[in-house]
Amino acid sequence: MNTRLSPAAGLAVALLTALAYATVGWLALRLAIPPSYASPIFPSAGIGLAAALAYGRWGLLGAALGALSVNYGLSAERGQLGLDAAWVGLAIAGGAALQAGLGRALIQRHCSQPLALSEPRDLARFYAFGAPVACLASASVATATLAAAGVLTLEQAPLAWWTWWVGDTLGVLIAAPIGLTFIGRPKADWARRRMAVALPMLLTTALLAGATAWVLSEHEERVQTAFERDAWGLGEQLESRLLGPQHALIAMHSLFDTQQHVDPSEMRKASRAWLDDQPFLSAIGYSERVPRSGIEAFENRVRIAGPVADYSVFDRNDGEAANADPDVVAIRYIEPQEPNRWALGVNALSIPAAREAIERALVSGSDAATTGFQPTQSATDEAGIVLYRPLYRGEPATEEERRSAFIGLVFVTLRLDALLTEQFRVHPTYLSWCLVDADPAAPRQRLAGMAGCERAAMAPLHYERTLLLGGRPYALKVGASTGGVPGLADGGGWMFSVIGLLATPLLGALLLTVSGRQQRIEAAVTARTADLHGTSQALSESQERLRNIVDHVPIGVVYADIDGRVLEANPSLLAMLGLLALPDPPPSLTDWTHAPDREEVAALLVELATGRQALARHRVRLDGIGGEPLMVQLGLSALHDSAGRPRRVVGV
Repeated sequence: MNTRLSPAAGLAVALLTALAYATVGWLALRLAIPPSYASPIFPSAGIGLAAALAYGRWGLLGAALGALSVNYGLSAERGQLGLDAAWVGLAIAGGAALQAGLGRALIQRHCSQPLALSEPRDLARFYAFGAPVACLASASVATATLAAAGVLTLEQAPLAWWTWWVGDTLGVLIAAPIGLTFIGRPKADWARRRMAVALPMLLTTALLAGATAWVLSEHEERVQTAFERDAWGLGEQLESRLLGPQHALIAMHSLFDTQQHVDPSEMRKASRAWLDDQPFLSAIGYSERVPRSGIEAFENRVRIAGPVADYSVFDRNDGEAANADPDVVAIRYIEPQEPNRWALGVNALSIPAAREAIERALVSGSDAATTGFQPTQSATDEAGIVLYRPLYRGEPATEEERRSAFIGLVFVTLRLDALLTEQFRVHPTYLSWCLVDADPAAPRQRLAGMAGCERAAMAPLHYERTLLLGGRPYALKVGASTGGVPGLADGGGWMFSVIGLLATPLLGALLLTVSGRQQRIEAAVTARTADLHGTSQALSESQERLRNIVDHVPIGVVYADIDGRVLEANPSLLAMLGLLALPDPPPSLTDWTHAPDREEVAALLVELATGRQALARHRVRLDGIGGEPLMVQLGLSALHDSAGRPRRVVGV
C-alpha cells in the first residue's frame, strides 16, 4: 500500500500529515479529563496510522512532527517551556511514530494486500492489530516519560496510561478508516467509500464528541455546585460559631459593668460555662487601665487580693511606643488561670496588634478585634486574635468623654486554628481551607490552616467568604480538587465518553463490511448481466446464479423494462419499501421514488434508454416504510438485446 514519492513530494506529505495530526490532536485534548493528560478519543493516532499505511516513512515523519507540535503546544499553555519540555516532547513524538510504524507492520503482515478491508476477516485483524495492540506503544512511552519528568506521580500514572491507550485505540478505530477513504490504496476501492463510510463516521463522531463535551460540562457544573454547597455550609457554621465568643464578651462586659468589684471566684464561675462550651477560647479576662504613676500601688492591691502573690505589670518586648503612654492596660483577671498565668500583668498597649484594637474599641465604644499574633501565654507559634470590649465610668457620648471615662476592657482570646479544625472534623474531608486576615497590611496573613496556605496556588475548585469580627475582615478560603467531591468522581463522565464513542468504530465496521460486499455484489451483478449474451445453457445457469444472489443479498435489487416499469423486485427491496409482494399492476421506479427525486430517476432512465449511458449511479430517496424517505445509493444498468438496443434495466 506504500506509495513511492520524491523527496519534495514526501516532505509535503509529511508536513500535511503533521498539520492534520496537530490540529485534530489539539481539538481532541479539549476533552481531556483531569487529572489525566490524555483525551478519551485521540483521532490523530488514526491519522498517523493511515498516513503510514499510504506513504510509509514520510507518513511516520508526519506523525512524529504532529505529535511534537501537540506536546509543545501543551507545554506552552502550562508555561513549561524549557529543556525538560523539549526532551519530553521528543520522547512522546517518538512514541507516536513507533506506534504508527508498529501498526503498519502488523497490518501488512496479517491483512490481505492491497488493503481493501472488504472481507470481515481482514477488517477484524485491522481493528485488532492496528488499534489495541499497536496503541500499547505510545501510551507506554508517554506515561513513562511524563512520570520520569515528574509531571505525573506514581499514583496518577496508571490512570494516565489507561486513558492514553483508550484514547489512541478509539482514535485509530475511528480516524484510520476515514483517512484511508481519502489517501488509501487501491484508490478505486477506497474513494468510492467516502460518502458511504467516511461521512457517516464523521457525523457520528462529531455528534458523540459534542455529547461528551456536554456531559463533561454538566459534570463539572454538578461538581462545582456540590463543592460550593459544602464550602458555603462550612462558612455558615463558622460564622455562627464566631457568635459564641461575642456572646461571652457581652456576658463578661455585663458582669464588670454592673458590679463595682468582681473577685477571682466570681470571674471563674462566670467564665467557666463559656470556656467549657467553646474549647477554642483560650482565655477570657479583664484588663484594667492604670496610670504609670500608680502601677506599684495597683500591683500591691492585686497581690493582697490574690490569688497570684507575685503579680507584676510588665511590657512585652514588641511594644516600644507603649513606654511613652501615661497609662498601662494591664491584665488583671484571666481564665483559665493556670495555662494563662504568664499573661497576668502584661500591658496590652505594649503589643502592637492589641494596641491598635484597643484604640479602636476605646474610640468607638464597640467590640474590636486584633490582627493575628502570638499571645503572651502561648508556647507555640499558633496565631490568636483577641476581641476587646471597653468599660467606662458612666455613659460617655463623645470620643473625648470616652477617653476620659475609660477604665478597662474585657476580652476573649480565640485560637482560630483550633476553631477551624473542630469545624472541619464534621465536614467533608476533601475540602482544604485557610483563614487569612483580609487586610493586606496585616503583619500576619495566615491565621489558621496549613503553613503556606495563604501563598499556595488556589485549587481548581475555590470558594472565598469574608467574615467580620470586631470590625476586622477575615477571609475564609476553601479549595478542593475536581475529583475529590464525594459521589461525583470523574469516572462517570469518562465511562460515558468511551462507551458512547465506541459506537462510531462499530458503525465503521458495519459500513466497511456493507460497502465491501456491495462492491463485490455490483461486480458480480455486472458480470452475470454480461453472461446473458451467451448460449441458452449459460443463460439459464447465469439466471439461476443471479436469482440466488438477488434473492439473498442484503441490498435491494430491481428488474424493470426500459421505461422503468418494475418487472421484479428482490425481498430486500420489498422489505425496504414495507411491501410483502410486488403490487398489481406493477409500479414504475419513479412511483417508489420520493417525490422531490422523481425527475432525477426519470432522467437516469432516459439516459439508459437512449444509450447515452450504460451504467448510472445516484443517491436518491425512496418512499420507505410508512412513507418515510429512505436514502439509498441507486445503481442502474441497461441490458441490451442481440442488436445492442437497451431493452431492460437492472437497479441495485
